[in-house]
Amino acid sequence: MSTPDGTPDQNRYYVPPPPPPQGAGGPGRAVTPGKAMKDVSMAGWGLLGAALMTTIAGFLPWWSMSVSVMGYDTSDSVNGWHRFWWIGLLAALGVGATYGLSAFKVIASHPKMPVVLVYSALGSFVVTLLAVLDTVTLGSGRGLIGSAVSAGPSFGVFAALVATGALAYFAALVGQESGVRLPITVKGPLRR
Repeated sequence: MSTPDGTPDQNRYYVPPPPPPQGAGGPGRAVTPGKAMKDVSMAGWGLLGAALMTTIAGFLPWWSMSVSVMGYDTSDSVNGWHRFWWIGLLAALGVGATYGLSAFKVIASHPKMPVVLVYSALGSFVVTLLAVLDTVTLGSGRGLIGSAVSAGPSFGVFAALVATGALAYFAALVGQESGVRLPITVKGPLRR
């Protein structure tokens, strides 16, 4: 093929290169880590901290059992990654990771994301509350060997309950800051 003046068309198969990436901050906005960190509200930092504390509490003992028979003592414990208890921990980890990635502009925020974060954090709290009830009713050891068996909830399940409660609270604050209409108004620190 040739151009109107008769010279061969050299650029017939030329495809221009794509425009340079604009970052998750939008077109023409470069996102720097310092600026992204300053954009996170007090409630956002609370959400991230509560998600981290929930994850740490998941590795602490949630239920323990001690047995003493004829002078021999043994004990064992399980953490939050057993039974159905891990569901609340995984939800809390997902809430923290999703919020952190969107707050630091690694992924683009979706309009429905704050709603999902609020109700996922609330679900994490409810599952952890069920785990507390489960550890209280789980094999108390009565009647097995008399008074030689001691079993029940440990520190980690209560720490996780407090952490997921804080996660739900801060997620509700973050949601309200984003314009989510919740059934109740949550009081908390104002965004600066």
